[in-house]
Amino acid sequence: SREEAIQCCLRKERFIVKFTTFTSGGRNIQVYERGEVNEKVVRDLFDKYQMDFIVQELVEQHPDLARIHKESLNTLRVISFYFKGEVHILSAQLRMGSGKARIDNYSSGGYACNVKPDGHLSERAVSKAEGWATMHPCGLAFKDIVVPNYNDVLNVIKDEHPKLPHLNIIGWDFAIGKNGEPIFIELNVTPESNQNGSGP
Repeated sequence: SREEAIQCCLRKERFIVKFTTFTSGGRNIQVYERGEVNEKVVRDLFDKYQMDFIVQELVEQHPDLARIHKESLNTLRVISFYFKGEVHILSAQLRMGSGKARIDNYSSGGYACNVKPDGHLSERAVSKAEGWATMHPCGLAFKDIVVPNYNDVLNVIKDEHPKLPHLNIIGWDFAIGKNGEPIFIELNVTPESNQNGSGP
């Protein structure tokens, strides 16, 4: 019930809220941190969003990804293609926030960099604001960044995509948890964004 959901939120110190549809580019995402969560805030939040929204716990990401940009959850977007009983990985990008942004989206000032099959990033990343770059503003060269346990993410996708055979192409968003575990965030059925750096 609504009341049970409100009470569940009040038991958390930090959470993120977003609509469940049409949220590309990180639109209308709000983060509530320690000290901001109280009964009035949560009830106002439920009144504002009303329906078709989700409240999620914040993920503590792997230190190797947090050092790039700790203010945002830096996520993988992996596009898989299911064809004749086989799952093919078409492209993968690591999306990284920058500046004071709480989100990692390319369209919101972040960077998107292709991930090679061994988990290393490509030499250049693309940003809507800055164009092509070889270094993140934090000072790390993209080519020196490695996605921890990248193959574990691919294995989850290869196991799960056949369970959704009516979706031939899926864009999977994953985080890497503090202990290296893949954390599924969401799937996208119109995942065209990887074309910004990976081509069609």
